[in-house]
Amino acid sequence: MLGKFFISLDNSLAKNKDHLLKNSVQVRRTDKINTEASLHNLEEYMKHVEAFYDKYELIHEKKVERTVFLATDEVKVLNEALNETR
Repeated sequence: MLGKFFISLDNSLAKNKDHLLKNSVQVRRTDKINTEASLHNLEEYMKHVEAFYDKYELIHEKKVERTVFLATDEVKVLNEALNETR
């Protein structure tokens, strides 16, 4: 039953995929900095997100709502993102 639901949902959403267009960014600060990775500001990540949407809109010749799912282990990153969008 559940499998049929997902197939039906997938078929109905396939008609208009633009509303599913999301970009995800994971910013890790507490366990990787100075061991495996260097520190990157949120702005650096967002340049790549913006380039993704610019390219998508150019290829598909239409504007889309630009959304980002932000995952982080550092509250300061969330606060930085919220301050940038206000």
